[in-house]
Amino acid sequence: MALVSPGVETFELDVGGSVAEAGGAPTAAVIDAKWGPVDQRVTITSLVELEDTFEKPVATNPDLSATSQYLRWFSVADYLNYGGNAIVARTVNAAARNAVNAGSAALIKNETAFEGTTVTSHKFVARYPGVIGDSISVSVCTGLTEFSAAGSVNWGTGLRFDNLFDGAPGTSAFVAENDADGVDEMHIVVYDQDGLITGTKNKVLETFGYVSKAADATGPTGGSIFYETVINATSKYIYAGSLDLTTVGSNSAYGANSNGNTTAYDTESTATEFTLDGGVDGTAVAGDAISTLQLLFTSREDVDISGIITSKWGTIGGVAVTYEAAAIVIAAARKDCIVFGSVDIMTSTGIPEAPSVAAASAPLWTAALSGRSSYAVIDSGWHYKYDKFADVSRWIPLNGHTAGIYSRLARDSETFFSPGGFTRGNLSGVGQLAWNPTQTERDTLYKDNVNPIVNFPGRGTILFGDKTYTSKPGSFDRINIRSLFILLRKSIATFSEDILFEVNDAFTRSTFVTAVEGFLSNLQARRGLEDYRVVADTSNNTATVLNNNQFVADIFVRPLNSINFIRLNFVSVRSGVEFSELAG
Repeated sequence: MALVSPGVETFELDVGGSVAEAGGAPTAAVIDAKWGPVDQRVTITSLVELEDTFEKPVATNPDLSATSQYLRWFSVADYLNYGGNAIVARTVNAAARNAVNAGSAALIKNETAFEGTTVTSHKFVARYPGVIGDSISVSVCTGLTEFSAAGSVNWGTGLRFDNLFDGAPGTSAFVAENDADGVDEMHIVVYDQDGLITGTKNKVLETFGYVSKAADATGPTGGSIFYETVINATSKYIYAGSLDLTTVGSNSAYGANSNGNTTAYDTESTATEFTLDGGVDGTAVAGDAISTLQLLFTSREDVDISGIITSKWGTIGGVAVTYEAAAIVIAAARKDCIVFGSVDIMTSTGIPEAPSVAAASAPLWTAALSGRSSYAVIDSGWHYKYDKFADVSRWIPLNGHTAGIYSRLARDSETFFSPGGFTRGNLSGVGQLAWNPTQTERDTLYKDNVNPIVNFPGRGTILFGDKTYTSKPGSFDRINIRSLFILLRKSIATFSEDILFEVNDAFTRSTFVTAVEGFLSNLQARRGLEDYRVVADTSNNTATVLNNNQFVADIFVRPLNSINFIRLNFVSVRSGVEFSELAG
């Protein structure tokens, strides 16, 4: 409070603190799954969660094609095998549709899109676009006559799955207290009518017991029990659309508030079944995937990521790399993540090219990939992975593994160490390689900034390189140095936000230097860099800089280089010669 009479006020301002090290962020991926939210970022932490959110991968045969959806799904699965988190987004094309109970199918991409949509022509709508929605059926019980007295499944006129509930729907306590008439409760069961989702025909997917027809009805804890609100907030498979449930009771009391409602809530003599239909997958192509990638992952202010898995959206057996190029543009602009890709060494029929052909086609693929950048890492590999869902093996690019190795560094080692080699570059759970490059072939790949993935008998399959995909020789052509500078940029930039709007004087500059030097000293002790210097004084914060309301700090870092080449000299020494005479 300001003084209104003579006196002294004191204030404290803390502009100190330390630089917090940026933690390992998730890796991004765009996939064309058969189910799940579209154009929405979803954090996935395990294989179970991947399948639960986006369902299992679907393919009619094991042959490879540019539209083989399993390629992207299994690349993410390979990445998750290393323990990192992924941010996954599903993409579809404009033809995609959500299955509905009647009439023309709708396109509702995600929950946000549904909230902005008034669905008046459908009683129930599949939660997401896709043919899978056609397998969903909804059974609605509105009263006692539909419920089996014995509590067993009534396959006659009653609700399927009566045994899932303790008793028949009745009048809720809320409606009774508001003097409304009739049975307002319902039991709703969502089930897999043909077994496509679960593998078992008529298997229950989810239940909603004792929900109400009254829009204002609440339960004992105060939460809404109105069936539409409950389903739309919690169901994994459906939305409740229109309030016009004329085939489940014939009057306007459905969806009306109970208070003052003198019209009885109707019940039906038989349970009502709704089978959804009209779902369309909307099989995506590179252009659709690029749009989703740009929409969700362009801005580092919106989402923090450490990598992008490209996972092959272009022509299989060709050189279409538009998606990979778009991902590199995003990473180079963000400057806080790395794109992971694999060269295309497969034929259009899903058969790996012969080694000699692969060695020739790899540089054709890289030549077609414009925009070389140190924010990208390309590997040479594909592997033969068993698909338990279809009981076949499929060829999958190995960039999911490369991204997994990179994420493992931040968790188990140091992000500024090299991910290549026998110590940290072991691939986990990899199948037969499509191409196991020889030393001569590895030489050619490495000159082209492609990292060979090699199977060494008895030692496993190894990422045998640590180059970034840059055309400029120098420090940033190595993954560990690029990673170091991403770490420096993210950590120090975040700390720098704390001095915005502070006074640019010697105290502020000294505080900044002290904090940053402490951070760099810690990295030096952990073998992250060899030496450093931080300058923020009047030499770079001149009068002109101050008058422009700017602050300038020059941070000089001398990184440590990884060992890529080893020369061992073995010298045979004859009897009588002292080693000191040779070694000095």
